[in-house]
Amino acid sequence: MRKDRLPIKMSQPHQNDTRRTKGVGRQIIPPWVLQGEDLFLRAEKLAADFATVTPLIEKMLTTQSIIPVVFKAKICEDATANSRRHDIVSLFQFPQKNNIIGLYGDTELLVKICDTADANEVGDRLRRPEAFPRAISCLEKLSPFTPYVAINEEKTNVKVRLINFNDHDLDTAIAENFELYLRRHRIAFKKTRYSEYLHIYKLHGFSLAALQTIERDDIFSAFYSVEPMPRYKLSQDIVQVEDSVFYDAFRS
Repeated sequence: MRKDRLPIKMSQPHQNDTRRTKGVGRQIIPPWVLQGEDLFLRAEKLAADFATVTPLIEKMLTTQSIIPVVFKAKICEDATANSRRHDIVSLFQFPQKNNIIGLYGDTELLVKICDTADANEVGDRLRRPEAFPRAISCLEKLSPFTPYVAINEEKTNVKVRLINFNDHDLDTAIAENFELYLRRHRIAFKKTRYSEYLHIYKLHGFSLAALQTIERDDIFSAFYSVEPMPRYKLSQDIVQVEDSVFYDAFRS
């Protein structure tokens, strides 16, 4: 399984981080922290990146969607030590509100924007890089999140995973909307709960046309991934390869 397809996770700092550590103390500015013009140039780039997310936020507000806008924050390769994640998270967390969804792979952080106040606060912080020098120094790029889609057959059984927004009421409402969509479009499905936070929907006979239709619907912005259900081939290698049997995991 590809690393960026693994469950979203948040990590605790290692006991012995060697990359961009904070052992030098808070009073001394580590050499990796950008300063002066370099810091402002990095902040300007990130602000320009964040501007690409703005149209999605405007659409969310116009349509009164309950689904937050999600974007990715790409972490610099030499800033992936767990001890630096606290600094990065500080840029996107607000009082009484957790806007961090979790890690996407090893070098990207998923962040949600729920309303205008969130968007304005992020924009304001990027205009004040001197207040968040460590976080800005650790970030390389911001970009809209798009679901991972891997369907190359005209009609197949697929598994759909929704984003876990770390908000029980919101996640429940989104799941209900998705199930309503499936019933309305007569798409057979089965919901499997793998954990408290990981639910997988198995859609039967899902077509490329159905995918194109759902991509135009608001619910698609809550998708984390769409992938074919695995099929296992059991064969008699020695004698009768033609008698191979395909086991469709959807039917399990």
